[in-house]
Amino acid sequence: MKKVAVVLIVTLAVIAMARTAQAQESEIPDQAYVSGVAGHAQQYSLSCESRSAADWAAYWGIKIDETEFLNRLPRSDNPDEGFVGYPNDPWGYIPPASYGVHADPVAATLRAYGLDAHAGTGLSWDEVRGEVAAGRPVIVWVIGQIWAGTAREYEALKRRILEELGPDPPAYNAAKEGFIRGVLAAARR
Repeated sequence: MKKVAVVLIVTLAVIAMARTAQAQESEIPDQAYVSGVAGHAQQYSLSCESRSAADWAAYWGIKIDETEFLNRLPRSDNPDEGFVGYPNDPWGYIPPASYGVHADPVAATLRAYGLDAHAGTGLSWDEVRGEVAAGRPVIVWVIGQIWAGTAREYEALKRRILEELGPDPPAYNAAKEGFIRGVLAAARR
């Protein structure tokens, strides 16, 4: 009997959480804007993450130079662990060629500056919209210049990385459909 009661309570809790999530989803406005966010041009061809992190930190009142941030990122042949390659190399390649960095090392470096930064992958479009609607700017990794291609295995990652993606959906729709590579969002300081 106790086992049935526990299962019933867990089931009710799951149903309640699902209804709460649906209610919160419906409360997200069609449009939202976080005022006070300023973006600047990146200094290097592969420093978009560092530039975005510096702009994001400035919103929270922490001034960070883009080059300083880039130099504080760990280096690796795996973008989930650190910056891959050389900042001024051309973009559009996959590791082990010069590539850039993913969300986890960026979030960790922002935390080293005292910011409450969190990395996430696979967030839904509504989760991103919810952060913005709550007044918290986000950094979103969206694949640019999408074109047809094939997947290639990359040894360091031990998983598949797409060298190129098909022409549809464009980057905006890819993000909207939940194909977001990584997102940083901050809690209030």
